[in-house]
Amino acid sequence: MARAALLVSAAQLMALSAVLAAAQETPLEECAQGGSCASVEVDDSALMQRLHVNRLESYTSSAHDPAAGQEVLDDGLVAPDEPLPSAEELAAAGIRLVPLTIPNGTVGVAYPYGPYDPVQPSQQPSAICGPGCGHAGDTKCPLVVALHGMGDPTGQTMQRLLFGYGANMFDVGSFCIIFPMSTDGVSWNLNTGGQGSPDFDLVLKIAETGIAQLNIDLAAVFLVGYSNGGSFGYTLMCSRTTPFVAFAAIEAQPVYIYISFKGKQCCPNTNFNLMAVQGSLDSAMPPDRITNPAMCATAPEIVQNIARANSCGRSLQVPNGSPNTQITEYTSGCRQAGSASLYMIEGGTHSSVLTPGLWQEIWQYFTKVVPTVGR
Repeated sequence: MARAALLVSAAQLMALSAVLAAAQETPLEECAQGGSCASVEVDDSALMQRLHVNRLESYTSSAHDPAAGQEVLDDGLVAPDEPLPSAEELAAAGIRLVPLTIPNGTVGVAYPYGPYDPVQPSQQPSAICGPGCGHAGDTKCPLVVALHGMGDPTGQTMQRLLFGYGANMFDVGSFCIIFPMSTDGVSWNLNTGGQGSPDFDLVLKIAETGIAQLNIDLAAVFLVGYSNGGSFGYTLMCSRTTPFVAFAAIEAQPVYIYISFKGKQCCPNTNFNLMAVQGSLDSAMPPDRITNPAMCATAPEIVQNIARANSCGRSLQVPNGSPNTQITEYTSGCRQAGSASLYMIEGGTHSSVLTPGLWQEIWQYFTKVVPTVGR
């Protein structure tokens, strides 16, 4: 895809900046005190309705490096050359590919999911379930929905780098995981104006279908998003009622939510548990500044905002085995339904933080939020 297709014009940038500057901010506490803001009516901003905010990001366009023999993706990820394991290899490790039946018509386009069958790409959406999960029985399992970054629509690179994709993916515990593809097959639509993003209904329908068909523990439904997928996750969690009890945002910043008669707000709904992962050397989503006028907070700032809105206390700790990661937790004494934790990875860049070790940290965080998950 050409770089020009990923960027909006300078005039649109100026128009968006003017809209943001003119809108009146509303304090976070106003929404927190009144409960969830998931049912608010967004305004009908024509600019926001047609703009995919994520395409303002000046990432490197998709390219191929012949010398390295690897594909460089929009979010700076490099797809490993080694093949994915076959369905037979997964089955030998007790891992199942479970087809999902999702009703058509939830959004205005077909469901263009990625190739969940590692051998034959298919439009059939499927879940990847660890040993003992994904079928009827007494044991209910956690569900993880993982949102890809820009340029990784099938989520396969995210699978390889973060989860390991294979038997080692479930070393932390057994669960089912779904890697949905955005409606346009490139990036998640972050629009909050007009009718909103079609990706909202898509992701919520995926989660609802997984819960209904995979024998899922309702108290253990989690969301993970990387980069553009993380920013979309913020938009979803900050503006709607969802089944997700915790959200891990990796190298992402939230965008403004537009509300009728109130203007722009930065995450009006704060009643969720947030784990924000931030590399200290990330230049695309830096820890100390906002590089996109549509974004409303850095990772440290949104963590503090959600902690403040939930009246949470603070503690500091460094996890065992990860000396380069400093955790700032706001999880004690929270008076509302939410909490927040910041995982600052020293020396981490936008893409280098994606490792199986990080997935272990995310799973440990999920087990803190829902202690019964640790099985």
